[in-house]
Amino acid sequence: MTKSEEDLKTLVKRAAKARADPQTISVPEAIQVAKFKLEESTDHTLQMRVCRASSPPPPAINIHDSISSSTLSTPTPTLSTLSKPKRIRHTSVGAQQKHTNGLHHKAAHKRATSLYTSEKSKPKGETKMSASEVSKVVFGEYGVEISKCTTQCNLAKDSIGVSPNKKGPEGLVPRLIYNNLCNAFESYIQIKQLNGHGTGITNKMLLKQLKKCTKSVIVLDCKHLLHCLLKSTALELTSNRSNNGEELHVCWTTYFNIKSWFGN
Repeated sequence: MTKSEEDLKTLVKRAAKARADPQTISVPEAIQVAKFKLEESTDHTLQMRVCRASSPPPPAINIHDSISSSTLSTPTPTLSTLSKPKRIRHTSVGAQQKHTNGLHHKAAHKRATSLYTSEKSKPKGETKMSASEVSKVVFGEYGVEISKCTTQCNLAKDSIGVSPNKKGPEGLVPRLIYNNLCNAFESYIQIKQLNGHGTGITNKMLLKQLKKCTKSVIVLDCKHLLHCLLKSTALELTSNRSNNGEELHVCWTTYFNIKSWFGN
């Protein structure tokens, strides 16, 4: 250890002792009391050394006692710590009610934006309803509270009489292209099913066709897009055209029909 380091260590101890006095002082003041140089008193590394030296030492820990206590008091994992987050699965009635509530909220949103726009377009002499009053009127009609800020923001964006935007970031596919893709996707599956090729409709085949459609347009995750299309269209992929001729023949072969056939 060099002499300059020994002198610095002595000054750090002196500053730590000054800071540990009953009258608590700050670290820069303790450095000045220890007669450091002016440029040294602003050194962040030196201030941290004084702070560590003046802080009380940590309590001594007996290794054997800590090991024995840790082995005895090891918490056992409970069911609440091991279980996964609860996933809500709606019944058919609950899902239908959720869908109905969503349509009700959309209708209230369209009514609020349309009413507020008509009120803003009135001439100057007539009384106009504010956004708060429009929200109260919509709440009385639909029972859904639409914020006045939401109504004003939609009017500024020229989103009048339309459904509210879904939460989350904007997707890579524009809304118009996505709607056309949903229509084409639904028509393709229904035509395949009507032609009797419903058994060949699988996720692998649909993913292959979807990659062909989007290859030259945009680069995206086709698996996620296929999941969104299936969710938006809600098609039954296992449906197929059935041949009911044999079933009708079996239903016709009753005792009365057979007797009438051979009796004539």
